[in-house]
Amino acid sequence: LDHDHFGKIDTVDGKRLDMRAEVGLLSRNIDIQGAEDSMKSEFGAHMMFMQGSSVKISGVEIRRGGQIGKGARYPIHWHKGGDHEGDYVKDSSIYDSFQRGIVTHGVNNVQVDSNVVYNVFNHAYTFSEDGDEVGNSFTNNLSVLVKNRDRSDFSFPVSMHFTSGQAEHRASGFWGRNYYNPLIGNHSAGAVEGNGFFIDAALLTHENKQKIIKSNEKNIFRDNLAHSNMMTENATNPHYGPLTRGHGLLINSFDKKSGSEILFEDFTTYKNNVSGVWIEDDRHVLRDAVIADSASGIVTMRSSIENVVMTRSSTNKLGGVLGKDRKIIDGGGAIPGGIHVKRSPYGVNPNIKNVTFQGFDNAIAIHKQTGFGEDSTVTGSKLIDIDNPVYWDVDERKLVKNTGLLIDLDGSFTGTGVITPISVKSSFN
Repeated sequence: LDHDHFGKIDTVDGKRLDMRAEVGLLSRNIDIQGAEDSMKSEFGAHMMFMQGSSVKISGVEIRRGGQIGKGARYPIHWHKGGDHEGDYVKDSSIYDSFQRGIVTHGVNNVQVDSNVVYNVFNHAYTFSEDGDEVGNSFTNNLSVLVKNRDRSDFSFPVSMHFTSGQAEHRASGFWGRNYYNPLIGNHSAGAVEGNGFFIDAALLTHENKQKIIKSNEKNIFRDNLAHSNMMTENATNPHYGPLTRGHGLLINSFDKKSGSEILFEDFTTYKNNVSGVWIEDDRHVLRDAVIADSASGIVTMRSSIENVVMTRSSTNKLGGVLGKDRKIIDGGGAIPGGIHVKRSPYGVNPNIKNVTFQGFDNAIAIHKQTGFGEDSTVTGSKLIDIDNPVYWDVDERKLVKNTGLLIDLDGSFTGTGVITPISVKSSFN
């Protein structure tokens, strides 16, 4: 209550944008804590549950937990125990942790429900550490204020580019290797140099990737919310550049083979200074999302985007307005706009259906796609206060015959059928 918070439900083209501040209760009846001097040593309390255990946790408060620079030393941690159906942690809190919050590692079917994790280093919730975990359900949890470690204190350092094998250099509210662990009704507020939700297939082993690809698991991701995820102007991350932080939802490539769609639905995100959503694979579908107050609404390569409304600036002016009082981070070549289409080496480009764009310099900004692929389609578009429908960032001298086109199927986007790079004139500098 020392700070002002927005307390209203906004609307964007008739859809609700709920920006009321989250409230999380930290105190519980059962208190487990690290010693008081652990604030200096960062050597805190931790719990590890192994194979054969049966674990039910409710109404527990853990403070000064986890241990700096040590893997497998987290406040609440299931560790390589196989199936743990019936296990749960619910209605509990973790705060001032030196290393993560709740981790389900090498286990399946754990229930993580209605918990609060606040002011922690590294990821607040880790739902899939190795990548072969499935069925761990994370519902109605809250993450607030997640911070990165200095690379000298990483638990999983990778020598190349001074990064972490478990993305400690871009710590996120919810982090895991695959999307076959249900994430429902969670809120992630404020990851510094990180993301709200980060599904991270980087460094996933071939063996674990094949396990997941061959499984019959279905992904469930719905009714989640992320906001206030920041990348600072001075951040350095040679691995993929600075663009891989400051997103509400970041999903990198996992399985490019044909199969059922991977659906991310009813997602709300705002106040992210790179993008609301980064989504890649052709099987990925973003549906029924509301996006506001981000430099780019969506960064994509070849995914489907359906029934989405996005605005560059909502009525929530706390923290400043993007492009005026508050710094926009466009690092790594990101182009401010509603949807930024990155180049796709896989020959498939996005299809955009029933999307409202409001207040952007460019509704769609297309990155250099020279030599790549198939056509993108747009239908059911609505443009409100847009300077440019399309900005096409491509060197005309290098255009080749198989450069994909942008096809306006019903004339709702520009009033023309086919939009090519040489037909676009942009005011974007």
